[in-house]
Amino acid sequence: MSKWTAAILAVALAAACPAASAIAEPGDGGATVLTRPPKGSLAAQLRLRLRLEMAGGASLAATLDHNRQEWKMLSADQRERFRHYVVAFLEGKRSDQDKLLKSYSTFLSLTKQKREAYRRRAKWVKAVVATFSPEQREQLKGMAPMDRARLLIARRDELISQGKLILDEPTTAPGGAEK
Repeated sequence: MSKWTAAILAVALAAACPAASAIAEPGDGGATVLTRPPKGSLAAQLRLRLRLEMAGGASLAATLDHNRQEWKMLSADQRERFRHYVVAFLEGKRSDQDKLLKSYSTFLSLTKQKREAYRRRAKWVKAVVATFSPEQREQLKGMAPMDRARLLIARRDELISQGKLILDEPTTAPGGAEK
């Protein structure tokens, strides 16, 4: 998850219910009693972590102002989509939340170069998976990771040779190894 996406997620958490802004408490960066997750909850920990990570040397107030500006630049559809993601996270199972937080922490611990490589792979993998039928996607889920990677790479190479997929960046395998 990019810092920009994390910023949007943090703002989305604060803006999940804008009609309740009249109940804001002092010192809470614009969040309201109705939109702020319960203290100590997993969602509150995620929200705090995002706010602190986004500070990146700037004050928390400056970061929140920046996030609000980014939020205002989004279209109404984009805002609604982010609200949907936040609500889905908050209503999800605790195990799913833990898994997402662990993935998020792992991603943030990567170097910038490795995060970019991951984004490049994710882009072509998404494009390749979209070429499979729903039944084939279900079969992919049940495959061993190496077999799934081989199939995705073969389909990617086939799409490239047909001119249906054009990659701007170096090609990498799903596991991170250069092809």
